[in-house]
Amino acid sequence: MSIRDDALEAVQFAAIATDQDINDIADMDAVKSKLTALMPQIKTYWGSENDWNQFMAAGDLEVATIWSGSASRSMSAGLPVEFVVPSEGAIGWLDGLSIPVSSTKQDAAHAFINWIIDPAFYVKWAADGAPASANAKAAAALPDDAFNKRILSDPEVVARVQFQRPVSDENREAYLALWQELKAAQ
Repeated sequence: MSIRDDALEAVQFAAIATDQDINDIADMDAVKSKLTALMPQIKTYWGSENDWNQFMAAGDLEVATIWSGSASRSMSAGLPVEFVVPSEGAIGWLDGLSIPVSSTKQDAAHAFINWIIDPAFYVKWAADGAPASANAKAAAALPDDAFNKRILSDPEVVARVQFQRPVSDENREAYLALWQELKAAQ
């Protein structure tokens, strides 16, 4: 087993496993207990998509966490990967595009955003492992066999995803301290 070496993700996965809201974790003792029980099963940690792919290609992993776009790219590269959103749930997030008020290239920025959310572009990008799109028209334009359409267009799957909200510095520090404590005890 492998998970990303990331305190926030580790704590949030344990929150999901203990039936808690990742954005309002009420029982950190349960999270710590879950992670403590999990630690002996972790063979390695990954820090990048490349790390993960190397572990998977070498046959070092039976199960591992990974981002959906990375899983899609790994499958396209022929790695023996199946992407599953567990019945307990998964962590999700949304990327955003923004333009600073001070930008002197407002028109170019708007043109770029319009281009990147355009369904025609997204269909091409999705073939290379793009993340899921929040643009309903872009998602609908995908072919039926596209990874993001097969996996992430199912309302039952999406309902199991808890989307991250901003995390306070105080909570991040607590999660990091817990994660470092658990890794050091291995």
